[in-house]
Amino acid sequence: MTREEFASVVELIQACFPNRGFMAGSNGKETFNEWYDNLKEVDYITAKQAVRDYAKDNSFPPSIHDIYSIHKDQQELDKQLLGEINTHFRLIRSYYPYIEDDMWDRYREVCYLLGKEKAYKVSSYLRNKAIDAVREMERGFGYVPFSEWLEAAEKEIRGHTK
Repeated sequence: MTREEFASVVELIQACFPNRGFMAGSNGKETFNEWYDNLKEVDYITAKQAVRDYAKDNSFPPSIHDIYSIHKDQQELDKQLLGEINTHFRLIRSYYPYIEDDMWDRYREVCYLLGKEKAYKVSSYLRNKAIDAVREMERGFGYVPFSEWLEAAEKEIRGHTK
């Protein structure tokens, strides 16, 4: 996270805890620098979400440890999700080997943005599409780009979750 992004996180903390004087006072710049040095490796979006989640259950501002702990938990979930996404993609590719080379990154991005539960739905949808496409090709019908399936899956899953 950049210093500017961290400044935005500090503003969010101050907005969530307005009467607590977070980073106020004569050593505000030193405090800012110390906090930034400890949290700069935390993803900006994760840091903001951590503050929002923390604020729902607490009446005092978070510590460095509170934000960093949420970051570590999110990293572990991300590793698990990425492993599961890899497994699903290999399965889909085993059914339908005609997937464009650049689709792995797009598939991973879609699944990651949708989250774990919805990523399973996308994978299941795409696996079924792959099976259907192979059957269609065996009967003489043409090739359908995987990118079109992914776009349709994303729209369908997002549509069902609104």
